[in-house]
Amino acid sequence: EAARREADAKERALRQRLDIALANEYQRELKRLAREEEKKAEDALRTSMLERFAAEDRIDQMNAQKRRMKQLEHRREVERLLEQRREAFEAARAAEVEAAMGDGKAEEERMRVVDEERRRMLAAASRDLGIEHLPPGVLQSADDLELFRAAAASST
Repeated sequence: EAARREADAKERALRQRLDIALANEYQRELKRLAREEEKKAEDALRTSMLERFAAEDRIDQMNAQKRRMKQLEHRREVERLLEQRREAFEAARAAEVEAAMGDGKAEEERMRVVDEERRRMLAAASRDLGIEHLPPGVLQSADDLELFRAAAASST
């Protein structure tokens, strides 16, 4: 019986080795098939990409003229915008100069009105007050003094 057990153990060990060998062979075959599938997919992708790049190159060649025309159009547009900007700047500068001149005229008119009112007030004050009652700085020039004296003389 010991011989039979020993023979059974050897037979089981042999079957296990055969099963392991078959499993290994099956795994190697699966890996080989997976590598083949991966290679096919890679080849298909490579072919697809090459075709796409070739098509893009054809489109690029066809569009080269259009691209040059667009670049020329863009340059013209940039020049037009720059010219428009220069013109706007010049117009703004001219408007500023015009406004400054207008402000100067407005300031002159304001000063004229203020001076007329100051002279009218001097003439009115000359009727009621003597020169000694005027605060310092009211008479700014010899003309003011003459105006004051003439107004005082005409009221008496």
